[in-house]
Amino acid sequence: MNNIVAVLSQKTQGLEYQNRLEKAVKVFFKNNLDYIVLLSESAIQKNIHFLENLGISSEKILSESSPKDTIGEAFFLKKNILLPYNVNKVYVVSSDYHLEYRAKIIFDFILQNDFIVKYCYSETGKMCNRSVIIDQLKSLEYFNNLIKQCENDNLIVNHPLYKE
Repeated sequence: MNNIVAVLSQKTQGLEYQNRLEKAVKVFFKNNLDYIVLLSESAIQKNIHFLENLGISSEKILSESSPKDTIGEAFFLKKNILLPYNVNKVYVVSSDYHLEYRAKIIFDFILQNDFIVKYCYSETGKMCNRSVIIDQLKSLEYFNNLIKQCENDNLIVNHPLYKE
């Protein structure tokens, strides 16, 4: 059984995302994990080099570029990494507000009881930012409406971002 840390993506690849990567590296070494996974638009060479410069060997870095949002990150992480790599435990790393107000709920729903999931966050100072909270809750509302329309197995098929 493998244990991994997955870093949720961020469209803007600035300091906040860099803090997520640094947090993931700390979790990786502290827990002696097998792999670190980059997701979505963050699965790029620049971030792979950043991880290598922090001591992660290239064979320990996995990329999953299929996701286009947090829902896809949970879905494709499970389908293309967790199941094929026989993962027992996954550490999910994101920003504090993203985990608290949205991502944790999505990952709990999609991963259900199939894996041990631990959540680790990087602090941002945005936990009490009203506009950030509202934005996260609107996205969570979208997820809630989506899951009412479909079963977990066809969640991505019914998601507008993944329709061809």
